[in-house]
Parts: sequence; structure tokens; C-alpha cells
Amino acid sequence: GGTESDYIGLDYFEVISASGGPTVIPISQAREDLDNDGIPDRLGDTVTVAGTVSSPNYNTGNFNYVLHDGTGGITSILFGYVGPEYNMGDILQVTGEISQFRGLTQIEPLGDGSSSVVMQGTGGTQPDFILLTLSTYYANPEMYEGELLGFIALSSSGPWNVWPTSGNNANFGLQDAAMDTIIMRIDKEADLDENPEPTWPKDVLGFGSQYSSSSGVVDDGYQILPRMYSEILPPGTIPVELTSFTANVIDQTIILNWSTATETNNLGFEVEKKSGNDYRTIGFVNGAGTTTQPQDYTFIDVNAEVGINYYRLKQVDLDGTY
Repeated sequence: GGTESDYIGLDYFEVISASGGPTVIPISQAREDLDNDGIPDRLGDTVTVAGTVSSPNYNTGNFNYVLHDGTGGITSILFGYVGPEYNMGDILQVTGEISQFRGLTQIEPLGDGSSSVVMQGTGGTQPDFILLTLSTYYANPEMYEGELLGFIALSSSGPWNVWPTSGNNANFGLQDAAMDTIIMRIDKEADLDENPEPTWPKDVLGFGSQYSSSSGVVDDGYQILPRMYSEILPPGTIPVELTSFTANVIDQTIILNWSTATETNNLGFEVEKKSGNDYRTIGFVNGAGTTTQPQDYTFIDVNAEVGINYYRLKQVDLDGTY
């Protein structure tokens, strides 16, 4: 019965289970900080989220995973957990309290987790990495908590440069070409400690994380939290910095446009379209090889279907890797 003006400022819709179950909200809203004070607005609230397990269990015997639902990521942690272990790709619904430990926003499942953590399926979508420089990361680090990040050509740096032996944790210092530094937190529950120290520099993937200097500080201690040794990559492995990917609809035609900031050994892009549960290739667009100049690309799908059409890009290197 309200007017349109009654709804100005509404920023999200909550999805309520048709079976009468708990309200499920996006992770981005569970962890939001609208006043930008470094403290989640829902601190102490009980919420329900659903997301894909996107990390190993960082605390075997307990419950310590990064969950991601496409809108955002969040650490979910519970000591004294009595449920099963989960694998990356499992889809979980978690009902818990929004908390903050050493600046890191978390969701703590209620009770012992036996009823507040519910397995909903497997084969969940893993988050794509966001390519950053360290300076860009530090410009708004709270934005990147729980997000999978990619950094190019990081080297060992500073007093925190002792690679852990098997079964041990470590804080390991990294530095980029601009001389910015960051701590990579190596957790013994991942497999990095079971492998030799890489020869630096390396491209590095890891989650944006945080461990502040004290419990009363929320704006320092930002870290990279890697999830596996295989994501410590040879320099130049992360070849293309995609800056945009958009679509415009004209009648039954969909025009795809995307742009890159840099490219390394880029043969081109396979354009894939979802058909049923799978994606199929519908075209190929040549890349620019190696360049530091911005590039713009276009692909036109003249066979758009009525309803929602899903597309993705598969970037292919000159040697066939993608």
C-alpha cells in the first residue's frame, strides 16, 4: 500500500525459504559496513548465508572455511565443531553470528554446528580471482576480505621470509615491483608447508585476510591467505587483466564487449555460452599477444534465446594453456 517514495534507500531483498526455513541473505549483505568504520553493521546479529566452500579447512578438527556466494566471501569458523569435513566446491548453508576477530569479519555457526551447518550440494562455483597491485589492495582492503586475489611477480622480502617446515605455520613477507609489502599467512592445514620454498618472484593467488595488531584495532594487519601450493605460480602466469565484461541487447541480438588493461602471450578468447548445465564455445576473438596498452573486444551473438543468456570468456595463451 506504500508509494514509490516509501522505498527509497532500500538496498537489498531478503530471500525467504519456501519451506519456512531461515531467511538467507547474500554474504555481501551479511558482512556489509555501510558507515565504513571497519566494523560489520550486523556485528552480533544472527544471519543465514549460503555459499560454496572455497578454501581448505584451515583448522582440521574444527570448522574454518572461506565461503563465497558470488556476491562476496566470508570466513566461517567454529571451534568444537562436531560435523563432517567438507571439500572445496561443497555448498553449505550456515546460520550463525556475525563476529569480528582481529579485524576479520566472520560468521560463527550456532551451537556445535550440527544443525546450523547444512550441506546443500556439491559442484559449487569457485570465485574468480581479482587482479590487483598491493597499492590498490591497500587503498580499500576491507572490500577484499574473503575475495580471491591475484598479484603479479611478488618476491620474498623483509624479516618475515622463513619458509615453514612441514606441520608449521608461518608469516611470510612478500614485495611487489613498486616496493609495497604484505604478509602471506601460510597455514599448515594448506599444503604450502609440505613443499619447498618457491624461487621468487612468483604470481600469487590468495584470499584477502586480516590479523590486526590487537583486538581493539580493525584497520591494520591485512594479509594474503593462500589456499594451495599450486596457486604460487610462475611469473607471467596471470596473463590478462580484464577490466570489464558487459552485454547490450538489441532485439534478439546480444553484443558482448570486454576490455583488458594488459596482456601477456594472449592468443585470444573463446566465447562460451551456457547450454543446459554446461558451456559451449560459440566463437573465438583474437587477442593482442603481449601488450601493456588497453584493448577492447566485441562479439555479437545473433542467436540469443528468450530469457536469460549466460556467457563467459576462456582466455587462451599462445602455448594453448588457458
